[in-house]
Amino acid sequence: MGWITKKVAAWEMSDDFDALFEELTQRKYWKEISPDVIKRIFNNAKGDVGAIKGFVYISELHDTVRNNFVKLAKDEMSAEKTLSLFALTLYRLGSTIFKAGFSEKDDKQLELCVTTADMAFISSILCDPFELCSYAGMAFLYSSYFVNEEAALEWCAKYKETEDKLLNTPNDELNGYQLSEKKLLDPKEAARTSRVMADHSPHLIPEGYEPDGQSAREKINELEKKINIALRKGETETGS
Repeated sequence: MGWITKKVAAWEMSDDFDALFEELTQRKYWKEISPDVIKRIFNNAKGDVGAIKGFVYISELHDTVRNNFVKLAKDEMSAEKTLSLFALTLYRLGSTIFKAGFSEKDDKQLELCVTTADMAFISSILCDPFELCSYAGMAFLYSSYFVNEEAALEWCAKYKETEDKLLNTPNDELNGYQLSEKKLLDPKEAARTSRVMADHSPHLIPEGYEPDGQSAREKINELEKKINIALRKGETETGS
């Protein structure tokens, strides 16, 4: 199935939310995933048909549903953890597309990178609203290409709001992946985990990654400060 075919096939699905669910659970590859897992994604969408279609589109465009979701769904784990791993997969996809944009010189191709990275991050959050990396990804995405300060600040705020919610959620209400993410919010714990991985699973560490001792919250605060300074500077120049 080619790029255009996938695009049309996803966006031409039913506009009725309930009918869309039924259609997706009978769709190639998706029908191999438990309807309970898919239903939870629909519940997170809260009636947003466009969000669901975007999720289907980005997942089929990059063969994520066939190559990743179906395999993950067959493992013996809870629906909640399955969705957290769907979210992680989509975050990694969005991050890869985001990074690819740095080498794009054609504006149309760069705009396509932004659109698809945005869709991957949003779809990641749709699978697991606690996937903090995707909130941060959106904030940095909109402060990097075709700069949209309001959008970047909005995602900085959403990141902090979601981090606070995760920290205040009792551990017994989180799945194993979410609990690990919660622990890693502590820079010391993140550095310790990196050392363990370097010793026992170096292949799992992204190329060039070096822990800097700075928390994700601190990085978001720095980004927020940088954007606000740029906005104030712009206002001053406009008024002069």
